[in-house]
Amino acid sequence: MPRTYDVDSVTTDAAVAGAAKPTDTRELTRLARVALIVAAQRRTTLTVRELGLAIGISGVELRPVLHLVLTELAEQCVAEQMPSLPALVINAQTGAPGHGWPSCNAAWFSEAQQVFRRWGGPDRPGLRRAN
Repeated sequence: MPRTYDVDSVTTDAAVAGAAKPTDTRELTRLARVALIVAAQRRTTLTVRELGLAIGISGVELRPVLHLVLTELAEQCVAEQMPSLPALVINAQTGAPGHGWPSCNAAWFSEAQQVFRRWGGPDRPGLRRAN
């Protein structure tokens, strides 16, 4: 049975509330998924730094940890036959896509648009509105 997410009112702050500093890659991936779904609902992207802050990591550990997290999340997206949420992660200086995308090409743009349609539309699959 598909998992149902109730993320209409979730913020990235709420996603990490109470979590001291998650170190389990699965937990970090879960937090990244929530943060990127919220970004998709808002039809926006997140910088590498913003995603790091959303999942509770920063500094020198940011890049290697995010590489592991985004790789795991991309694999989950493929397994679930949904657009790749990591397409919404960009470089703050250049605005170029990060993990797994060689450039701001048509394939990346198309994938980001698919993510927005999947999570940002009125009939989002796998979601239910909070009462």
